[in-house]
Amino acid sequence: MADLSERDITNIVQYVMAELKQRGDTAPSTGIFPDISRAVSAAAVAQGMWMALPLEKRKEVIAHLRERLRENAQVLAWAAWRETGL
Repeated sequence: MADLSERDITNIVQYVMAELKQRGDTAPSTGIFPDISRAVSAAAVAQGMWMALPLEKRKEVIAHLRERLRENAQVLAWAAWRETGL
């Protein structure tokens, strides 16, 4: 299974942000939804886009995400600690 390149990831993020901006679902500069209704709508759109991908591509994306999370586990744990105090 081929890994996604940084360029692939950048292209995916740009595509999703453009779609959200076109629909008015989020402020692209922050990624923050103005209300829960828009967040839920965006999640439904994202789920549909995700399910439209072939299974092998979804496996590839998850494998890449898993790898990046492992590489950044310490930073993510620190950020979670700072946010929650736990």
